[in-house]
Amino acid sequence: MLDEKECREFVMKDIKVASYMYLIYSAFNAINKIYALEYSVNYSRDNYLKQTAIVRTKCRELLENADIVMD
Repeated sequence: MLDEKECREFVMKDIKVASYMYLIYSAFNAINKIYALEYSVNYSRDNYLKQTAIVRTKCRELLENADIVMD
């Protein structure tokens, strides 16, 4: 099993040789997932703040990855 560093290296290797269309698709897909995560928070529940914190953490990771792809 790959550790986190090996996994990132494996993914980055594919990104470096990927076509521009694939990279654009990946960035838009990440943004789409961010909106889906934000929509998944149920604000009528008592623990919506905890849900929001978890979702925002995941969104931040997706944004960082999308930023890398767009660079």
